[in-house]
Amino acid sequence: MPRGSHAARRQGAEVVASPGSLLGHDRLYSMTALPPLLANALSQSRWSDPGSDFLCKALGLSPESDPLVFYDSEEFMLRIHEQLDSAGYVDDPEFCMVRRRGDLSGPSDQRLVYYEALFIGASKFPGDDVLLAIDLSGDSTDHNVLWFDWSRMRPGRWVRVTLLSSLIEAIDAERES
Repeated sequence: MPRGSHAARRQGAEVVASPGSLLGHDRLYSMTALPPLLANALSQSRWSDPGSDFLCKALGLSPESDPLVFYDSEEFMLRIHEQLDSAGYVDDPEFCMVRRRGDLSGPSDQRLVYYEALFIGASKFPGDDVLLAIDLSGDSTDHNVLWFDWSRMRPGRWVRVTLLSSLIEAIDAERES
């Protein structure tokens, strides 16, 4: 997608609530607690931005992919979650999301369930509209990390790139090297 294509819509976006007030908010019912793997990594200062080149490599993305930034705080992840809604992304068919699992057309529907996702990164350049998310659905102790890929057709733009545990292990290994 060309850089800046959704910039006009985003210019009117603002943070609707402070990050702390989002924790328990009705609309974010699935986000009242972070996945234990992520909460542990955050509490031990093991969840920090390793840089775009490393992220692309760890996620198996092309080196030509849009440069990525990593969200390294729970507050920022929750703020981005709310901003995506207030800016209209959730309801824009181009972004392949539905609000609730019941909004999916069936088991083969590949769209992201917004209330079951935590956004952990995005494109470095505003307007590129590339996102990274953790799929919080299910009872798993590990979760899929998804990448929003504009080169794919709707509704299959959310692609599983790795497991959360694998990403955390790769970050740990990079930090130790």
